[in-house]
Amino acid sequence: VALLASGYKKAPPDTAFIVSGLRRRIELSPVPADLILAFTGSGIDAAEAISGPLRPGETHIIKAGSLGRDCGAAALPVVIVASSDAKARKIFIGFNKNISDGVIQSIALASSRN
Repeated sequence: VALLASGYKKAPPDTAFIVSGLRRRIELSPVPADLILAFTGSGIDAAEAISGPLRPGETHIIKAGSLGRDCGAAALPVVIVASSDAKARKIFIGFNKNISDGVIQSIALASSRN
């Protein structure tokens, strides 16, 4: 799950970079993985401008601010890597240019724990 800012006017510039990096890493992952992009804003057009159209294995959630609050997210973006039994295995908070590298390692580790 990637919890991303999608403001009323414009999302932070790193948001599209994160979406692109996550998609690339999931495509390269030796383990099949689904991607849930959860956007805090309520604008579908703003979310689609960031992410583009849905791809196979993806889900987009709009107006996900309450999800962030429920998960205790104090900063965005937040990427939660979960195993197939829905247990959170790794959480990345805040922007990091190497976040997608950490995600691919976490996907492999999460799948090995099942």
